Amino acid sequence: MTETSSCLTPSTASFRAPHFTSPGWRFALLVLLTIVMLVPLTMISLVIEDRVSYRRSAIYEVSSQWGGEIAIAGPVLVLPVEKAVERKVTGPDGSWRTETETVSANAITIMPDQYTVTANAASEVRRRGVFDVPVFTSDIAMEFDFDTSQAESKLSSRESILWDRAYLAILMPEARNFSDHAVLKQGQKPVRLEPGTRLSGIGGIHSEIGDPRGSAPFLLKMALNGAGALRFSPAGRQTDVVMTSDWAHPSFTGNFLPKTREVSAEGFSASWAIPHLARNIPQMSRELSMIGPEFGVRFYQPVDLYQKAQRAVKYGILFVALTFLTVFLTERASRRPVHPAQFLLIGVAQSIFFLVLLGLAEQLGFQIAYVVASAATIGLLSFYGATALGLGWRCWILGGSLVVLYATLFLILRSTDFALLAGSILAFIAVTVVMIMTRGMNWSAPDPSGNDVAPA
Repeated sequence: MTETSSCLTPSTASFRAPHFTSPGWRFALLVLLTIVMLVPLTMISLVIEDRVSYRRSAIYEVSSQWGGEIAIAGPVLVLPVEKAVERKVTGPDGSWRTETETVSANAITIMPDQYTVTANAASEVRRRGVFDVPVFTSDIAMEFDFDTSQAESKLSSRESILWDRAYLAILMPEARNFSDHAVLKQGQKPVRLEPGTRLSGIGGIHSEIGDPRGSAPFLLKMALNGAGALRFSPAGRQTDVVMTSDWAHPSFTGNFLPKTREVSAEGFSASWAIPHLARNIPQMSRELSMIGPEFGVRFYQPVDLYQKAQRAVKYGILFVALTFLTVFLTERASRRPVHPAQFLLIGVAQSIFFLVLLGLAEQLGFQIAYVVASAATIGLLSFYGATALGLGWRCWILGGSLVVLYATLFLILRSTDFALLAGSILAFIAVTVVMIMTRGMNWSAPDPSGNDVAPA
């Protein structure tokens, strides 16, 4: 009985004690540890999003105090209309009689015939905390005239135009945009401007100009504070807009792109020419139609360090996995296998790299921050490999691999168009190298010293 038991013991022990130190099991453990590293990488991604939100709040606060986005619609000529109506009333003696009274009717609105705008925006940068907020002051000159010859064709029976009560209205959402006095001239005659448009629910400015028939063209000059964007509406039968600025990073937005544009490091210039057939606004109407499609420029701030940091974190799991594989392959020649806790420390160090990168980038700029953070991380992991992991001279292999990885990541972040291609090639090369280096490996052998690897 004892003899039978002793015969069965080796096979039973072999069955119950799988080789957890074999390359196969250790590789499976690395996969699990790599998945675990998604937790700190996700938390760092949330930190980046929080900083982006904080930056947006700072930009909004400074921009709104300076004046916010400028959006100008109009000008529009408003012709008040009155209508004579009859109604029956009862007299003191109880008899009925007809009385005529005048009531207000829908006004006639006329858009400019020729509308020319020249705008020059001088930019400056305000700072809130660690964030730069671009703002600008724009000098705007608007020339326009109106054709009133067809106005009376819009009248119905018993209606008449109150020509002496005509006024101009220009929509501007924020009165605090004005940084200086605005000047309106009708020919050579100055015309007073007042706040508000006299149109229900619409902010801006207006001017009572009197009878506009046969009047000279108008010229409006104003200086406005703004931030973020400068937009106009194609108010005229023919709208021509020329915009210049010293801001080197314009983003042309809206329903119409510039007909011509020049962008350089010294600034930009752009021009629009929009006919009335493209604007979808009636030239003359009994309803307010001054709000139409907008066009203009957004003062884009090329501070994309948060986008780059977020993209870098997305590649973080790939970098952790490749570093784990590098350590896994180099440790095969060592007699002391790397403990899972040491792999976790390596992964945490690489995760913290992205946090250090973000913090330094807000202070030093992305490129300098990347060099400093990557050099510190590579130095730390190489030192850890030499002293704690016992890699010896093989720590140079680990350090060289990390240099290639971080240099590749930097190139990926610099080139948006080729980021996917570069990342795909990096992953393919990494898998290829691992497959070549492990082509003779016995994944089930329990020997951690690398003696299970067949010679090439």
